[in-house]
Amino acid sequence: MGHAVVDYVIGNSATLNHAQSLTVQPWRKDWSDHSELVIVMSVEHQTQESNMDHSTRGTRTRRRRVKLPEGSELDKLLLKAWESRSRPDEELIALYGAAYCLTDEIQVYVDGSCFDNGGREAQAGAGVYFGTGNRKNLAVRTPDSQTNNRGEVYAILRALLASNRHKSLVINSDSEYAINMLTTWGPAKAALGWKVTNGDILSDIAWLLKSRPASVLFRKVKAHSGNAHNDAADALAKEGAQAPPAPPYERLDRQALDRSRCQCDACRERKPAMRADKVMVELGERRAASRRYRETEVDLEDSLTLAKRKSRERQAELRLELYETTGERAFWQYLKRLKGSKPGSCSDITAQVLMEVFKERMNFLVPIPDIYDAPRLTLNRAVIRTLPARTPDVSPLQSFSRPFTEEEIETVKGKLKARMGSAKGRDGISYHDIFIMDNECLLELCNRCIELCDSPTTWIETRLVGLCKKGKPKDAPGSYRTIGLESCLLKFMTMLVHERLVEWAVNRGLIPPSQNGFRQGHRTNDNVFVRYVVHISHEGSESERFKADMGILIGDTCSPILWALYMADLPRFIARDEGDVQLGNVEITSLEQADDVVLLATSPEALQRKLDGMLRWCQVNFMTINSTKSVVMVFGRRPRGHTAQFSFGHGQPQLAVVDTQLYLGFTISSKRPGLLREHYNDKREKALRVGRGVCGVEQLVGTLPPALSIKLYMALVDPHLIHGCDVMPDVNGTALALLTDVQKAFLRRALGLSKRSIISVLFTETGLDPLEFRRLDLVVGYWQYMVTCGPSRYVYQAMREAIQLDFDGHKSWISDLRVALAREADEIVFPAHSDLMKDDVATGVRESLKAALGARLKMRTNNARRLYLLHNRLEPAEEGKEWQVVPSQLRHYLRVAMVTRR
Repeated sequence: MGHAVVDYVIGNSATLNHAQSLTVQPWRKDWSDHSELVIVMSVEHQTQESNMDHSTRGTRTRRRRVKLPEGSELDKLLLKAWESRSRPDEELIALYGAAYCLTDEIQVYVDGSCFDNGGREAQAGAGVYFGTGNRKNLAVRTPDSQTNNRGEVYAILRALLASNRHKSLVINSDSEYAINMLTTWGPAKAALGWKVTNGDILSDIAWLLKSRPASVLFRKVKAHSGNAHNDAADALAKEGAQAPPAPPYERLDRQALDRSRCQCDACRERKPAMRADKVMVELGERRAASRRYRETEVDLEDSLTLAKRKSRERQAELRLELYETTGERAFWQYLKRLKGSKPGSCSDITAQVLMEVFKERMNFLVPIPDIYDAPRLTLNRAVIRTLPARTPDVSPLQSFSRPFTEEEIETVKGKLKARMGSAKGRDGISYHDIFIMDNECLLELCNRCIELCDSPTTWIETRLVGLCKKGKPKDAPGSYRTIGLESCLLKFMTMLVHERLVEWAVNRGLIPPSQNGFRQGHRTNDNVFVRYVVHISHEGSESERFKADMGILIGDTCSPILWALYMADLPRFIARDEGDVQLGNVEITSLEQADDVVLLATSPEALQRKLDGMLRWCQVNFMTINSTKSVVMVFGRRPRGHTAQFSFGHGQPQLAVVDTQLYLGFTISSKRPGLLREHYNDKREKALRVGRGVCGVEQLVGTLPPALSIKLYMALVDPHLIHGCDVMPDVNGTALALLTDVQKAFLRRALGLSKRSIISVLFTETGLDPLEFRRLDLVVGYWQYMVTCGPSRYVYQAMREAIQLDFDGHKSWISDLRVALAREADEIVFPAHSDLMKDDVATGVRESLKAALGARLKMRTNNARRLYLLHNRLEPAEEGKEWQVVPSQLRHYLRVAMVTRR
């Protein structure tokens, strides 16, 4: 018997009425598994119309050239900063200057070496080789941190100090890191003030290069390739590594060196430059110059046997492009392009309609709502009119008038690296543009803005984008939240202001301990842990401009700290009473995470009093409460006939009493066994959904090598599987299995193993920890964090309360931790209650847990008969050391990209 495949064409009645003919073409084997289908349609040409006001719809155009006004002094300073950007071919010239001396080149070979690199007993040295028998040859021990890279850069420093400043120098090094840090990456690192690893030495090297008049060429040589000079430098470096420890590194006395250098025309740059480029680089053949991965015809046939040839060839092209991406950022950008953007849907809301909604939100309501305290508003306005245009700065550190420094500019630039892809404001200036602007020009602009209490013209406009809220109808204007695209340069300056505001607020102790949002050293999960303990541009169009007179700036860096200061007096309105929750000796009335407020009470009457206090704060601070978003949760047994009702004052809507609520990403339930039991189900579903997305990538590029699959797992799936684990030790084995099953299924697919495969190899071969151990390790890590927070923090007091509850025989976070630890590592003795608040005790438990995991994986591997080839398997170690047994790591054979070559 034969077989047939029946395909269907799905359409609608409207489409069917326009069909003129349908023809099935002859099957082409090289084209597809299916025949081509040709449908001829008859459609009248007509202009697309809608009920949208096209006069306000903008067109999507390419980015325009940045055109900045020059009207005011600050506009001119902004233009000066914009023009100070250096092109890639000018960056090294701007950093090191021009060459005023060109002579016969002096060759020097430098190298660094380190025994037990990265280990506890590391010994690093630097070698400088000018030639056989040369008195300038050096073998020295590396100061401070003992790493190979530090030895490499220290060798370059010593070579520059030992060479004649007036002679052209060629520095030969086999360290791509050292050469790149001083050339390719040098300008960017200098803009950050060399706040990088080995930055103390690199900064001094950069100063020496800038101060010398003669040219310097960095040449990359291949290590251990028979180059006698490079081998000699390597031998000197190893000799230096065996020398006694060096004293701490002392920065160069640049003023003394500058005073002592000669006064010749070349050194003082009083003669014409002989060459613009003083510092140059020859990197030789780059690693990416030739493809690292090539697929043969056999690879192509074997790796994707289910697809036709053209599909396989395209998959191979995409797969090789993915392999060849250089760097983490390039990898994720390519993967994002590969997956494509989510399909969007258009709405009939115009920008002008959204403008009316946003304008109402961002300006004072007229007439004012009845909830507002009208006399207080009148008083506030009267006080404002008495304030002078400029008030004296009485802060102890002169936080609001002290000029910014270049070091502050460098620090803020360091924070831009994670924001390079952020959207630009109306001026078209991006964070990348700011990063390559001259620091002195930026410093002059920012300080002058503070002096004049003014800003450039382009800073006073913010583009608002409407983003539809999840689950809301797109055709309702109220469904859109505002996203502000502020000038990136304005946000750069407000980053400077933000640091000063934080400095002032912290020194004055203005932010209450209940506020956990936007605070350095605080974690989002802290409030959830306290609750746990207590429980036991719109589609391319633009509207006309409008003025916003109320609220904080959308998208501005200073907005979070300003909001925290605005809410700082909230605890004074929520009076303490007998219904407060107590953790240790601290009474807790509320918890704030930015503008999310949790009121805690032990009785309905106490909760209503707190709601009344919240209402009063809103009245005098002119805030409107959204009663539909405010809910009440009741934990513990409810009295029979419980009918308590809650509201924000008389005449306000009643608040809903719910059993489940999403709070800071946690699904909290008051009915299911366990406060956070429902959270397991949510995170399982999200992890599965993301895992299926990774499988979708394989449909585009073919089977991914295990190393890439593991990388995608750790970045995309693992965050869902470990979310919130630090505040909820896994005592429910059934709930934990929901998550561990997802991990095992993903790793089996990544390694190409069946459902019956031995579980231990999923971790011994990949270097990943079993999820139950990984989650437990994070719990212990959170324990370490809490005991170091200090008594002023609520999370510290919650930890003490959990210990006391466990001591009294009640269920608590500590008792849950004890159960989870006993299940996974029963050989670890749980500490006594008196030791639980000691940092070294928590550290010891964490180290013991990691040791227990290694021993368990090794035992399970050696006890498995089918894994006899892996029993006590030895892994290669560093040069000069014996091979050793490593229970878990990403094995070398899994790093091979092509499946047929493993």
